[in-house]
Amino acid sequence: MDMLLIKENQLANGLTFSFYDCSKPLAADRWLVKMRGEMQFSVAEAVWPDRDQGDSELQALVRERLGESVSLILDRERYFIAADEKETVVTELVAQIEENLLGY
Repeated sequence: MDMLLIKENQLANGLTFSFYDCSKPLAADRWLVKMRGEMQFSVAEAVWPDRDQGDSELQALVRERLGESVSLILDRERYFIAADEKETVVTELVAQIEENLLGY
């Protein structure tokens, strides 16, 4: 899947939420418009911000199961979009994700 980075938002907590356009043509002038939002964060910092606190065995188990980082991935798709409407739909999907997700 081809992913074109179109926007990055720096969040108040220091993380970066990235937007990718993963759209592709379907038939003639019709498109599958697909937006992907992606953010990676450290498991240790997300679960145990103060590394001196918490159960070290539990921390080791979580790291073993999840690894050092976790990715949050959100996909939004719209099917059979006219080529001349593609950019408008991309803009709308980015705005919806920003409005509904980034406040958290």
